[in-house]
Amino acid sequence: MAWIYWNAESGVALQSRAHARLTLIESLRALKAQGHVIDVVGSDVNSNDGSSQIRDDRMAAELRRLYRRLPEGTRMLVLTGNVHATLQRPAGALPEMQAQPMASLLRDLDIYSVRLEAQRGHFWACLDRCKALPIRDQPARAPHVDTDSGRQYDLWLWMPALSVGTLVDP
Repeated sequence: MAWIYWNAESGVALQSRAHARLTLIESLRALKAQGHVIDVVGSDVNSNDGSSQIRDDRMAAELRRLYRRLPEGTRMLVLTGNVHATLQRPAGALPEMQAQPMASLLRDLDIYSVRLEAQRGHFWACLDRCKALPIRDQPARAPHVDTDSGRQYDLWLWMPALSVGTLVDP
């Protein structure tokens, strides 16, 4: 059985994300029609108080609650932003970054965190406000597995390009 969760990144609807999610859901629906046991849940948490830490605390609590409901042997795939997937706060992080990112609060669940990056394009970031920011061109890189106890991610993957959709009304 597979179980998929993603967070809606502050409730902002993006054309490319919406299309990608629909494509993912349709692919999973086809697998389910073939007899595979798959459940999909889309979720986000209230973050009206403006605190990154409170949001990550709430996301971790919701994932833990959902994880505990899974049958034995079930795998759970969580699609979320790279900051939320960080296993520990990086040295030199911006002061407003959460002290304990979501994934760092779930380490007891034996999680495997993957960071996706790209050689060029744009990424979505929520600093003073949420928006697409350019990626500095980077050389091609092979996947990198990290096993150090102080790692931020278990695996780093680089894609050739990443694009961010345009905003649409939710």
